[in-house]
Amino acid sequence: MPFFSIVIPLYNKANFILATLKSVSDQTFENYEIIIINDGSTDDSLSKIEALKLPKLTIHTQENKGLSAARNRGVALAQGQYVALLDADDIWTPTYLISMSKLIENYPNHQIFGCTYKESRNGCLMDIHTSFEAQPNQTSYVLDDFFSANYNQFIVDQSSLIFDRNFIKAHKFNEHIDVSEDVDYYLNYFSSKQIIFLNRPLMIKNYDDNDQLSSSKISEKRVPDLEHYKNRYSSNTSIQKYIDIQLYKLAIKYTYENNRSKRQKCMTQINPLHLSQKQRLLLKSPKWIMVGLRKLKFLALKLNIRITT
Repeated sequence: MPFFSIVIPLYNKANFILATLKSVSDQTFENYEIIIINDGSTDDSLSKIEALKLPKLTIHTQENKGLSAARNRGVALAQGQYVALLDADDIWTPTYLISMSKLIENYPNHQIFGCTYKESRNGCLMDIHTSFEAQPNQTSYVLDDFFSANYNQFIVDQSSLIFDRNFIKAHKFNEHIDVSEDVDYYLNYFSSKQIIFLNRPLMIKNYDDNDQLSSSKISEKRVPDLEHYKNRYSSNTSIQKYIDIQLYKLAIKYTYENNRSKRQKCMTQINPLHLSQKQRLLLKSPKWIMVGLRKLKFLALKLNIRITT
């Protein structure tokens, strides 16, 4: 039995998948299997992977069902003691798996493990900006309140999370949404769990800012039912704030698309006290200002400068 099952959902990532798989092959920890779920790719991703002939790799092809369905199928096929998620355009540093195996060894009674990461934007590596307060000379933490550490950028990414096999097999991803699958998963399952967090950036998340500017509209996608989670966690202040920040992010995206009804629905659910003064101001701003600020934000990112909103 492998120690890790690495589950990689694949949909049209021909420009990235070879680098992703190389980062797995470069791991100093070698007791793993790789499971790729080809979710109906229409580019040459599959042929590139097959040409590698990796001995620890199995490929399973299905019609396009979306990210969550691909992850769920990969998890169902996993034989390892722990399941490591990896998106097909992200990169692990060579010591990711060995570092996480040591983390698991140090916290044997826990089920969810994660580490921080860096972002790759236009060839430049950038640190993330989080609300997590690190302590001097400490790298590993037991997070009793996952949500208060994630008010800004998330301290973990789906590609930097590892789960006990039994946990993730019993707690599936929501296949009825097309976006923010991570937000939905955290809200559904992390409220009563301690997360073991390693504050070392051992994963690189790739962004194509040009693609983000021209990506399909959020209005056309199925988003998590945040109103449901607001009701479910009505007495949990930190989760309420976390949800309001996700609603704020959605409202801003609806502003870009001039979807006034969905924007207004988000705004009516938000407790403004959970937002910063800048966020409250932006939430009231017209589309032309928001579009201009967005272009400025992406221009700054190309110069390796982060403007937070």
